[in-house]
Amino acid sequence: MLKFSSLLSIATLCLIIVGCRPADQASPKTAVPAENAPNNTASTSANNNADAVPVLALPMVNIENLSQAIRNAEDAFSVARFEGVNQKQAGALEWYLAILRFDDDNSKAKKGLENTFEALVLVTRKTIRDGNLTEASRLLHVMKSSLVRHPEIDALNAELELAKQAETLQQKAVALEKQGLIIESDSDKPSNNAVATYRKAIEAFPEYQPAVLAIDRLRSQRERAALSLAKQSKFEAALIALKQAESIDGENPQYQMISSHVRGRLNQSIREKIVLANLALDGLRMSPAQAYYFQARKILPLHPEVIALEKRLDEVKHYGRFKPLQVFSDSWTMSSPVPEMVVIPYGKFEMGSPPSFALAGPAEMPRHLVGFERGFAIARNEITVGQFRQFIESSGYRTRADSRGWSMVFDEKGGSMTKRENINWRHDHLGRLAKEDLPVAHVNLHDATAYAKWLSVKTGVTYRLPSEAEFEYVMRAGNDTLYPWGNHSPAKVVANLAGAGDKSVQSRSWGNAIADYRDFHWGAAPVRSFPRETWGTFDISGNLEEWVQDCWHDSYQRAPDDGSAWVNPGCKMGVTRGASWASSLNEARVSFRTATLQKTHNARIGFRVVRPL
Repeated sequence: MLKFSSLLSIATLCLIIVGCRPADQASPKTAVPAENAPNNTASTSANNNADAVPVLALPMVNIENLSQAIRNAEDAFSVARFEGVNQKQAGALEWYLAILRFDDDNSKAKKGLENTFEALVLVTRKTIRDGNLTEASRLLHVMKSSLVRHPEIDALNAELELAKQAETLQQKAVALEKQGLIIESDSDKPSNNAVATYRKAIEAFPEYQPAVLAIDRLRSQRERAALSLAKQSKFEAALIALKQAESIDGENPQYQMISSHVRGRLNQSIREKIVLANLALDGLRMSPAQAYYFQARKILPLHPEVIALEKRLDEVKHYGRFKPLQVFSDSWTMSSPVPEMVVIPYGKFEMGSPPSFALAGPAEMPRHLVGFERGFAIARNEITVGQFRQFIESSGYRTRADSRGWSMVFDEKGGSMTKRENINWRHDHLGRLAKEDLPVAHVNLHDATAYAKWLSVKTGVTYRLPSEAEFEYVMRAGNDTLYPWGNHSPAKVVANLAGAGDKSVQSRSWGNAIADYRDFHWGAAPVRSFPRETWGTFDISGNLEEWVQDCWHDSYQRAPDDGSAWVNPGCKMGVTRGASWASSLNEARVSFRTATLQKTHNARIGFRVVRPL
C-alpha cells in the first residue's frame, strides 16, 4: 500500500489534471483573491443523490494570495473547520487542495492536507460511533471527493456498515423500551426486551455509543431507584431494583459501588433489629424478640442473620436458654456434684407397641401419638450412690429401706432376689457397701421423688422424675425400632443386660439369658460403663430399671398425648421403665413396661431426674 505522502503526490497530480473546480470557476489570471473567496458549497452530480460524490468548490489561489491562502487554511484547521461543504466558507481541506492545485510541491500544504485528513478520519470515526450515520456518510463522501485515497477510508466504510446494523437493532430496542419491555421477565422470550436488543446492537458494533449509553442509562435508573428505596427503608423493593440493575450490567463498577452501599444500609438495618431481638431473647422476652424478628424478616427473609435469629427464636421457644442435645449441669449453684443433664429435642413419636408384635400385651397398646411442644433435660445417667449420699447428709431424709431395715438383694446361693436385713441405698446388688459411682438402688418412688424435690430447692430450678412418655421418647431417640439399638438381638455390647455369657460370683447363669451376648457384669455396673446412647444418655436401657412419675394403667386408652405424666391421686401402683442387669431381651424392648408397687425397693430399681426448660 502506498504511504499517505505518496497518495498526496498522486492526488496533487489529479488536481492539476482534473481541476476539482466548478464549471464556471474563473481562470487563474482572473482569480478572486483568497481572502475574498466566495461562499463555496459542495455540489453533487445526479441531483442530490445521497450516494453521489460531491465536487469540492475550491477557492482560487495564485502567487499574489498564496501566503494568505496558507494562513486561511491554518486558521480553518485551528478552529476545527476541516471542510467547508454545506458551510458558508471553505474549510482547511478546500484551502490545502486549492494551494496544491496551484503549487503541487508546497510542503506546508502537503503537511496541512495530511493533518486535515487525519482530523477528518478521527471526526468521522467518532461520528460513526456516536450513531450520527448521516453525518458520517457525508464526511466520507467529502473525503472521497478530494480524490485523495486515505488508507483509513476503507476501514471507515466497514465501520459505517456495522454501525448501520447496530442502528437497526437500536431502533428496535427503543421501540421495545417504549412498550415497557425493558428487561427479561418470566413471560418474555429471552431476547424480546430492550436490554437484550441493545446488547445485540453492541455485539454488531461494539463501539456503538447509543446502545452503550442506553444500557448505562437503564442500569443507572434502577440504581437510583435502589438508593431511593433504601433511604426509605424499603429494602425488599430496593433489592429488586438492584437485581434488575445487575441483570442489565452487573459488572459495571458503579453498580458494584451502589450495590455495596444499598446492601450496607440493609445489613445495618437488619443488624439493629437482630441485636434488639437477641437482647430480648437473652431475657427470655419472646414477644418483643418476635416483633424485631418480623421487622428484620420483612427487610430480607433469606438474610443469614435473619435465618439464624429464626433458629434462635425456635430454640428459646422450645428450650429456653439451652440448645438441643446441649450438655450442662447446675453445679454452679452447689458445691457438691449435681447430675449432668442433656437437652432432649422437642418433637413427636409413636408411643407403645404396634399390634403386629406378638409379644406385646394390652399394657403396651394402643399405640398413640405423643407430642412434646417443648424440650426438656434428662440426667445423662442414673443418680449415683455418691449423689444420693449428698441428699441424705444434707436433708437427714430416711428412705423406706432405712425405716423398714431391709431390702431385696441377689442371693448367690438360691440364685434369686431375697429379703435381707440392714440393706439400704448404701448397698449394691449383693448387699455389699456400694461404690460412689454405682447407680443408687434400694429406693422406692417416694425416695426418688424426695431427692428431686431436694435438688430443686438446692439449685433453685425444678427437678422431677421423668414421665413414662418422656422416658420412652428418650429411649427411642428419634427412631422407631424394637430395641434402643435396633430391631435385632445385639451383635455387640450395648447395655448391662442378662447375657448368656455372664456369670455370677459363683458362676451362676441366667435362665432368661440373651443368647450370644456378654457384657461382663452381674449386677449393676458403674454409671457410664456402656456406650453413649443416641441423644447423649447412658444406661437408659439396662443397668437398673428406673422409676417414672406415672401411675400404672392396664393400657394406653385415654393416655395423655402431650408427654405429661398420667397420675391418679392416691394410686399405689407405679411404673418402672428400661431394662436392668437381670433383664431378658424381651424386657429390653423400648415399649416394655413394668407395673411396680410405688413402695417397692430392691437391687434392680434406681432412677434419674428430669429438668423442665
